[in-house]
Amino acid sequence: MTTSPSGANTFIVRGFKNQQKLMNHWQNGRTHRDEYPNFTIGQYVQRALELLEQPVSENILGHADKYGHVICYDKMTNDFAKGQLYLI
Repeated sequence: MTTSPSGANTFIVRGFKNQQKLMNHWQNGRTHRDEYPNFTIGQYVQRALELLEQPVSENILGHADKYGHVICYDKMTNDFAKGQLYLI
């Protein structure tokens, strides 16, 4: 499996590395909990995965870096996601 800079990617790990990293991301700093008031934490993670697994299109900008990170931006919703694609 390789990381596609413009095509669809499939993430094997379906979320954060561990629960503590997820909670820190959700609650600390510029809190995503406040940015997505109608989302549960599970819905937030699911939205990020959906965005990361979409191919680049007119509305979805994205690329993959040399470390295997997939970075995507949805112009319609102003959502940004970055994920590590673990290669097997």
